[in-house]
Amino acid sequence: GKIDKADLEMKECEFDKSAEAMILVEKGELDYQRGLKYDFALHKTVRRRIKIFNEKGFNNADIKIKYTSDLNFEKLFDVDAVTYNLDASGKIIETKVDKKSIFRQKVDEDHSAVTFTFPEVKIGSILEFRYTVIREAFSLIEPWFFQDDIPTRVSVYSISFPEYFRFVTNSRTTLPIESKKDESQRTISFSGESIRYRSDDYQYKMKNVPALKDEPYMGSKRDYSQRIEFQLSEIDYPNRPP
Repeated sequence: GKIDKADLEMKECEFDKSAEAMILVEKGELDYQRGLKYDFALHKTVRRRIKIFNEKGFNNADIKIKYTSDLNFEKLFDVDAVTYNLDASGKIIETKVDKKSIFRQKVDEDHSAVTFTFPEVKIGSILEFRYTVIREAFSLIEPWFFQDDIPTRVSVYSISFPEYFRFVTNSRTTLPIESKKDESQRTISFSGESIRYRSDDYQYKMKNVPALKDEPYMGSKRDYSQRIEFQLSEIDYPNRPP
């Protein structure tokens, strides 16, 4: 993406001066496409941009993205990553992660992971990566976490539901969250026939989210994280009982 030079020149997080790094922007987009096992499959793209403030933040250059690989339940692809730096003249220098340096490894019987390390990481660097996941399911939507163990400037999640699915949305947040809803028209092919349907499109955004650090006697950190959850409550296909 387009990098703001002011972000490369930034020396500290405005709302957390002690932060070793921060997420400048994290964006997730989830919608439905034609599935192989079911009528629909989930298609998700994620993009994350990280700013490094000091050497303690260098560990954010090591990336590990887990996914469920058993029976091809999930496929992870389109992985791209780049390091941005300023040279002595103030010019923005891009260093892409070589595709040969992006590895896949088996984590356990059900899961695999894509791993890589950003090159040319320095104090002041910006690291950005993106990837796509297709999940052969239409109901199992993971929560979106707005919060991480480093502060986040902007976190945005967009999700589009076909009109046939009703979801209960649970906002597990205590910080301000912006949301909006729109509608759009989509098409999908079944047995060679294109079906047009309405899509309910939602967007959720949180800004200036503080880091969530491990604390003594804390249970699962995920339970305390600012997040939004989705649960399928009804399927209503045309000419079929709900």
